[in-house]
Amino acid sequence: MPWRSQLSTRRVRLVTGWILFAFVAMHLLNHALGLISIGAMERGRGWFNLVWGNLVGTLLFYGSLAVHFALALQALYRRRTLRMPAREALHLVLGIGLPLLLIPHIVALRIAPISTGHFLDYGRVVHSLWNNPVAGWRQVAALLVAWTHGCLGLW
Repeated sequence: MPWRSQLSTRRVRLVTGWILFAFVAMHLLNHALGLISIGAMERGRGWFNLVWGNLVGTLLFYGSLAVHFALALQALYRRRTLRMPAREALHLVLGIGLPLLLIPHIVALRIAPISTGHFLDYGRVVHSLWNNPVAGWRQVAALLVAWTHGCLGLW
């Protein structure tokens, strides 16, 4: 691959990574409002949805997600060997594993509400996570994986 193409591919992967990192950071800030109250989380969701809940934000998020993942798979495919530094291997494993951790979250909070018309508020989500500790720990794992992957990508 010519060096200009490599540079632009890296730049696109970095930009899409920044967009995803911004999404995760805002999502986590919104959850941090739960330290104040569930009502604060609901009010914070309004700000979050102002950025990500409109057509442009949604397309930007899902477009970045698709492009970032596709470019990562392409980079893996183009490698001649899987020998790499430990940091790079960790970054790759976390990035590929993250969607598997997030599938239940996406189904429960995005796909199910759209298909059923029954949207959840934070009170119900927190209640369900307390009643299903496995789901709660999966969310903690997803948080750690997403944040670590993002930080490794910026490093």
